[in-house]
Amino acid sequence: MSTSFKPTRLSTAIVEARQRLGLSRRALVEKSGVAPSTLDDIETGRIPEPRPTLLTKLTTALDVPVGDLFAVAGYTDGGSIPELTIYMRQRYPALPSKAIAELDDYAEFLMNKYGVESSGPADGTDEAA
Repeated sequence: MSTSFKPTRLSTAIVEARQRLGLSRRALVEKSGVAPSTLDDIETGRIPEPRPTLLTKLTTALDVPVGDLFAVAGYTDGGSIPELTIYMRQRYPALPSKAIAELDDYAEFLMNKYGVESSGPADGTDEAA
């Protein structure tokens, strides 16, 4: 009896990042130092929540900001919201880095224009339309 595993958001993000760099699994194993079987388990969803030390190795090898994979893996406290750049990379992976930087700059412009501190939304306003 074989068990089928469903890819997770994290496994999908790792596979996409690896493919964007043109890396094979073997190349990522060599570059990251993660065991081949472990990488296979992560990419196929058998390990849905890898240890933070493994994620750090993968982010370095994939040239992805650590916060991106940590956010996708769910390693944030319940009340935190990922930074705009992390969210945009995950929501719109085809968007070039330059466009994401422009969005971040524009968000900063809007916060300044409306006198909003960048510490996050005020209580009860994070879901306002």
